[in-house]
Amino acid sequence: MASATQPLLTVRDICDRIQMGKSKVFEFIATGELESLKLDGARRITEEQLADFITRRAAASKVPA
Repeated sequence: MASATQPLLTVRDICDRIQMGKSKVFEFIATGELESLKLDGARRITEEQLADFITRRAAASKVPA
């Protein structure tokens, strides 16, 4: 669970970190792959939510031996 002092990332921050465009990040949010918070109409993502997303995507992309 995210702490109250954990910084919140913007969609643009996420785009920069995962090197994808805004529409792809919003697609991940819309499908529930990337969890987010909505504060006064603005989407925010915690570091923990981003780490969970990356972990799940990495696990899903592994090719069985």
